Amino acid sequence: MESNHLNRWFFCTFLPMRNMYKRALVCVLMSVFCYGAASGQSLEKYLWKNRLLFLIHPQKENPQLNAQIRSFEGFEDEIQDRQLLVFVMNGNAITDIDGKPANLDPNQMIFASFTGVILIGKDGGIKLQEPFVVEPRRIFDLIDGMPMRRSEMKNSEKY
Repeated sequence: MESNHLNRWFFCTFLPMRNMYKRALVCVLMSVFCYGAASGQSLEKYLWKNRLLFLIHPQKENPQLNAQIRSFEGFEDEIQDRQLLVFVMNGNAITDIDGKPANLDPNQMIFASFTGVILIGKDGGIKLQEPFVVEPRRIFDLIDGMPMRRSEMKNSEKY
Protein backbone atom coordinates (compact mmCIF):
# COMPACT_ATOMS: atom_id res chain seq x y z
CA MET A 1 0.00 0.00 0.00
CA GLU A 2 2.80 2.40 0.87
CA SER A 3 4.49 1.66 -2.47
CA ASN A 4 1.33 2.75 -4.31
CA HIS A 5 1.36 6.02 -2.38
CA LEU A 6 5.02 6.64 -3.33
CA ASN A 7 4.30 5.90 -6.99
CA ARG A 8 1.46 8.42 -7.02
CA TRP A 9 3.69 10.99 -5.30
CA PHE A 10 6.49 10.40 -7.81
CA PHE A 11 4.25 10.71 -10.87
CA CYS A 12 2.48 13.79 -9.53
CA THR A 13 5.69 15.50 -8.45
CA PHE A 14 8.41 14.67 -10.94
CA LEU A 15 6.81 13.82 -14.26
CA PRO A 16 5.27 17.28 -14.71
CA MET A 17 8.78 18.74 -14.26
CA ARG A 18 9.65 17.92 -17.88
CA ASN A 19 7.29 20.72 -18.83
CA MET A 20 9.01 23.08 -16.40
CA TYR A 21 10.14 25.46 -19.14
CA LYS A 22 6.66 25.63 -20.60
CA ARG A 23 5.24 26.30 -17.15
CA ALA A 24 7.86 28.98 -16.49
CA LEU A 25 6.98 30.68 -19.78
CA VAL A 26 3.28 30.57 -18.93
CA CYS A 27 4.01 32.09 -15.50
CA VAL A 28 6.04 34.90 -17.06
CA LEU A 29 3.38 35.66 -19.65
CA MET A 30 0.62 35.52 -17.06
CA SER A 31 2.50 37.97 -14.88
CA VAL A 32 2.80 40.35 -17.83
CA PHE A 33 -0.83 40.10 -18.89
CA CYS A 34 -2.82 39.32 -15.79
CA TYR A 35 -1.68 41.74 -13.15
CA GLY A 36 -4.16 44.22 -11.79
CA ALA A 37 -3.12 47.57 -10.48
CA ALA A 38 -5.08 50.45 -9.12
CA SER A 39 -2.83 52.99 -10.80
CA GLY A 40 -2.89 51.39 -14.24
CA GLN A 41 -4.61 48.78 -16.32
CA SER A 42 -3.22 45.41 -17.26
CA LEU A 43 -2.04 44.38 -20.69
CA GLU A 44 -4.75 41.72 -20.75
CA LYS A 45 -7.09 44.03 -22.65
CA TYR A 46 -4.67 43.89 -25.62
CA LEU A 47 -4.41 40.09 -25.71
CA TRP A 48 -5.54 38.73 -29.11
CA LYS A 49 -6.35 42.31 -30.26
CA ASN A 50 -3.06 44.15 -30.62
CA ARG A 51 0.66 43.62 -30.96
CA LEU A 52 2.62 45.70 -28.48
CA LEU A 53 5.99 47.33 -28.97
CA PHE A 54 7.75 48.70 -25.91
CA LEU A 55 10.66 51.12 -26.25
CA ILE A 56 12.33 50.96 -22.86
CA HIS A 57 15.00 53.18 -21.33
CA PRO A 58 15.36 54.38 -17.74
CA GLN A 59 15.93 57.99 -18.84
CA LYS A 60 13.43 60.05 -20.79
CA GLU A 61 16.07 61.91 -22.75
CA ASN A 62 18.40 59.39 -24.34
CA PRO A 63 19.89 59.60 -27.85
CA GLN A 64 19.22 55.94 -28.66
CA LEU A 65 15.64 56.05 -27.37
CA ASN A 66 14.98 59.26 -29.27
CA ALA A 67 16.49 57.76 -32.44
CA GLN A 68 14.23 54.72 -32.06
CA ILE A 69 11.15 56.92 -31.64
CA ARG A 70 12.11 59.03 -34.68
CA SER A 71 12.66 55.88 -36.75
CA PHE A 72 8.90 55.24 -36.69
CA GLU A 73 8.02 58.65 -38.18
CA GLY A 74 6.25 58.18 -41.49
CA PHE A 75 5.25 54.59 -40.72
CA GLU A 76 1.83 55.36 -39.22
CA ASP A 77 -0.04 53.31 -41.85
CA GLU A 78 2.24 50.29 -41.39
CA ILE A 79 1.84 50.50 -37.62
CA GLN A 80 -1.95 50.72 -37.84
CA ASP A 81 -2.21 48.00 -40.50
CA ARG A 82 -0.36 45.56 -38.23
CA GLN A 83 -2.51 46.49 -35.22
CA LEU A 84 0.67 47.54 -33.44
CA LEU A 85 0.62 49.80 -30.40
CA VAL A 86 3.90 51.50 -29.55
CA PHE A 87 4.64 52.46 -25.95
CA VAL A 88 7.61 54.34 -24.53
CA MET A 89 8.60 53.27 -21.06
CA ASN A 90 11.07 55.30 -19.03
CA GLY A 91 11.45 55.58 -15.32
CA ASN A 92 8.02 55.45 -13.76
CA ALA A 93 6.07 56.47 -16.84
CA ILE A 94 4.57 54.79 -19.87
CA THR A 95 3.39 56.90 -22.79
CA ASP A 96 2.35 56.22 -26.33
CA ILE A 97 4.79 57.14 -29.06
CA ASP A 98 3.30 60.66 -29.23
CA GLY A 99 4.00 61.26 -25.55
CA LYS A 100 0.43 60.89 -24.28
CA PRO A 101 0.24 59.01 -20.95
CA ALA A 102 -0.80 55.39 -21.23
CA ASN A 103 -2.96 53.91 -18.51
CA LEU A 104 -0.45 51.16 -17.69
CA ASP A 105 1.50 50.57 -14.49
CA PRO A 106 5.28 50.46 -15.15
CA ASN A 107 5.99 49.10 -11.67
CA GLN A 108 4.42 45.79 -12.58
CA MET A 109 6.16 45.24 -15.91
CA ILE A 110 8.53 42.29 -15.57
CA PHE A 111 10.81 43.63 -18.29
CA ALA A 112 11.16 47.11 -16.77
CA SER A 113 14.89 46.65 -16.12
CA PHE A 114 15.61 45.89 -19.81
CA THR A 115 16.82 48.66 -22.13
CA GLY A 116 15.80 48.41 -25.76
CA VAL A 117 12.88 47.17 -27.85
CA ILE A 118 10.42 44.42 -26.90
CA LEU A 119 7.74 43.20 -29.29
CA ILE A 120 4.85 41.24 -27.81
CA GLY A 121 2.59 39.32 -30.16
CA LYS A 122 -1.18 39.12 -29.99
CA ASP A 123 -0.80 35.78 -28.20
CA GLY A 124 1.19 37.45 -25.41
CA GLY A 125 4.53 35.94 -26.38
CA ILE A 126 7.71 37.98 -26.58
CA LYS A 127 8.64 37.95 -30.27
CA LEU A 128 11.63 40.30 -30.20
CA GLN A 129 13.89 41.65 -27.48
CA GLU A 130 16.80 43.70 -28.78
CA PRO A 131 18.84 46.72 -27.75
CA PHE A 132 18.23 50.02 -29.56
CA VAL A 133 18.08 50.89 -32.51
CA VAL A 134 15.96 48.35 -34.42
CA GLU A 135 14.85 49.37 -37.89
CA PRO A 136 11.04 49.54 -38.22
CA ARG A 137 11.18 47.50 -41.45
CA ARG A 138 12.79 44.62 -39.52
CA ILE A 139 9.98 44.72 -36.96
CA PHE A 140 7.33 44.85 -39.70
CA ASP A 141 8.95 41.93 -41.56
CA LEU A 142 9.04 39.91 -38.35
CA ILE A 143 5.34 40.62 -37.74
CA ASP A 144 4.45 39.82 -41.36
CA GLY A 145 6.09 36.41 -40.96
CA MET A 146 3.92 35.47 -37.98
CA PRO A 147 1.14 32.93 -38.69
CA MET A 148 -1.58 35.15 -37.25
CA ARG A 149 -0.46 38.09 -39.40
CA ARG A 150 -0.32 35.89 -42.51
CA SER A 151 -3.89 34.86 -41.82
CA GLU A 152 -4.87 38.51 -41.40
CA MET A 153 -3.22 39.41 -44.72
CA LYS A 154 -4.90 36.48 -46.46
CA ASN A 155 -8.33 37.51 -45.19
CA SER A 156 -7.79 41.20 -45.91
CA GLU A 157 -8.95 42.81 -49.13
CA LYS A 158 -5.72 44.84 -49.18
CA TYR A 159 -3.62 41.81 -50.00
